[in-house]
Amino acid sequence: MKKILFLMQLPPPVHGASLVNQSILKSFLINSEFATDYVDISPSTENDSLGRVSFFKVIRTLEILLKCLFKYFRFSPSLVYLTLSPHGAAFWKDSIILQFLKIFGAKCIIHLHGKGIDREVRSSRFKMFVYKKVFHGVDVIHLSKSLLDDVSVVLDPGSKTYIVNNGIHPSIVSKSNDDPVVRFLYLSNFIPTKGASVIVDALKYIDLKYSGRFTVSLAGKVTDKVYFDSMVASVSAEWKDSVFFHAAKYGEDKVNILVNSDVFVLPTYYKNECFPISILEAMSFGLPVLSTFEGAIPEIVADGENGFLFAPTKPQQLAELMTRYIDDVTLLKKHGVASSKRFSEKYTFEKFELSLINVFRNSLS
Repeated sequence: MKKILFLMQLPPPVHGASLVNQSILKSFLINSEFATDYVDISPSTENDSLGRVSFFKVIRTLEILLKCLFKYFRFSPSLVYLTLSPHGAAFWKDSIILQFLKIFGAKCIIHLHGKGIDREVRSSRFKMFVYKKVFHGVDVIHLSKSLLDDVSVVLDPGSKTYIVNNGIHPSIVSKSNDDPVVRFLYLSNFIPTKGASVIVDALKYIDLKYSGRFTVSLAGKVTDKVYFDSMVASVSAEWKDSVFFHAAKYGEDKVNILVNSDVFVLPTYYKNECFPISILEAMSFGLPVLSTFEGAIPEIVADGENGFLFAPTKPQQLAELMTRYIDDVTLLKKHGVASSKRFSEKYTFEKFELSLINVFRNSLS
């Protein structure tokens, strides 16, 4: 049986990549197909410390490096799988681990869950040199064909490149709503680039005749209190009874808020957005999705089929789409059914799991 050593970020902190990695850790198929071992390579325990350098994280990074090397020599894997952070302090940490393993003869495959590499290397010849060294001699997995342009300039022509869409476990909760009130949901961290304030701004363009016909729930972790307080304060008096703010939702609380919602809204303009797990979660509950053109979102959300795409710089566009669903519940339900179907066909964890196994087989061959 071939051996694979997995080096990846596991929760906490909770974010898209760490949740996918945790699913790999718990995967029966992957762990029965291969002999596996795992190392958590995240020095952070909180989302708001991601990307920041501290003395603790430097010491933790040295510990992680030594643990990775110890596991490599003790386990003697046929393949080392590394979820490489594409930029920032985490990139340097991951690349140091990778280079040490390559020096000792490890066959490596890296899995990218983010973007921003093209922007990094074009800003500096030194970075171009470093990234090409890091990607030399390693196979690469990315989330979408549409994201390959971000990394193509540093790929090793002699290595293999694979596409594996993210996948999550489907919802097993039945959802039904006969309430005429349309319930919109934002479920992400409260940071400016995720666009929660765009939803609040959109309310300014919604006619007061829609009062009482919809609600907006915004749930997430507050990582920027000034931004959050400003957004709450900007909700006009006319919509105070229609807008609700919630703390971050996990586990059963997340299930409850999703099952009691009708439309998912993610107005993200995060420049490194790739393949949001939050959208897949919403689709698994049969929710239409209103989102933007960032990353691979246009691949996940078929505009006009299981939701709509809009420019986050134009909240009036979002307002028009929201009122369109309020006025046409038949369209809302049609898009919800399409969301559920699209999720089942493309984005279940079982499909992700089998795709990843096939990649490992191919890379090891």
